[in-house]
Parts: sequence; C-alpha cells; structure tokens
Amino acid sequence: MTRPTKEERIKFNVDYASDTDFSAYARLLQSKWRDKKKLPFVSYGNFLPADMARKEKSNFLTDRIKTLVQYELYRKGILGKLIKEDRMWENLLSSQPLRYYKPIWNTKIDGFGNHDPGSGRYNQAKSEWDIIHPGRPWADKCLGTSSTIDRIEEKAAEYFILKKKKDAE
Repeated sequence: MTRPTKEERIKFNVDYASDTDFSAYARLLQSKWRDKKKLPFVSYGNFLPADMARKEKSNFLTDRIKTLVQYELYRKGILGKLIKEDRMWENLLSSQPLRYYKPIWNTKIDGFGNHDPGSGRYNQAKSEWDIIHPGRPWADKCLGTSSTIDRIEEKAAEYFILKKKKDAE
C-alpha cells in the first residue's frame, strides 16, 4: 500500500507524520467518505463533532447499524458492558463497532480483509470469503485445498444459531 501524496493528505486534513502508510491511507479514505457525506470534522479529518455525531449517529453506514448501536448501548446499561461511547460516535476510524457486533465476516467466515499474498505464496487455499464473494482476481491464483460451500454454510448456520441464543439471553 502506497502512502497517499502529501497534497492529498493536506487537502483532506489527514497529514500526520506519525501515521504508518496503512493508517494514512485508511484516514484518507475515511475522510473522503466524510467529505462526500458533507460531514464536519474536528481533528485528524476522521473525528466528528461530538454533539452532532451523537445526535445524528453519522458514524454509521446504515440505519440498521444505527439501531444496533442504540440497542448495544441500552444493553451496556443493563449488562455493564465496556463501550467507549465517545469513540463509537465521533471517531470514524474506531474499531468499536466491529468489536461489539462481531459480524460473521469478522468471526466465522475467514478472508474478508485478505490481500494478495504475492507470488510464491499462491499455494495457500482460497479464503472462504472469496469462495462466497468471487471477484478479487488474485484469489483465483490460490491453489491450496479450500473449504467447500457446504462447510461455509454450516459455519454460517452455527454462527446464526449461537447469535440467536445470545440475543435471547
């Protein structure tokens, strides 16, 4: 991953020398998303103003996610969960939502965040994610023994059965 140009980082208010190349790129993408949505920021280009962020729940991509956040915060009060609310609302780069919602692609179905393994390492298996979501050209170069659709469906069913039990508690 190549570090964004200084000009681009300045344009989107994300020029921080301490960022790794990955952090700089992630911060830039997040700031471009914020800019496209015409959302204001307070620092780093990826922090939203606290009052506005809490009121409008603008840190979340869909209404469904906004509802889940409200539900989890309600449960926090009952169950004593540790959730850093300021990060949930204000920080566009926060990992808080993934830590608490544990989506299937981050817990049961492997490969969502994979990148091209590079030459010499294509003997590994194609990820489960790439089996059910074809489209990354490099994934077809992975020649190892991959999981089957049937096994991936079993894992998905296990995930949803367990999730349903936990939600009922």
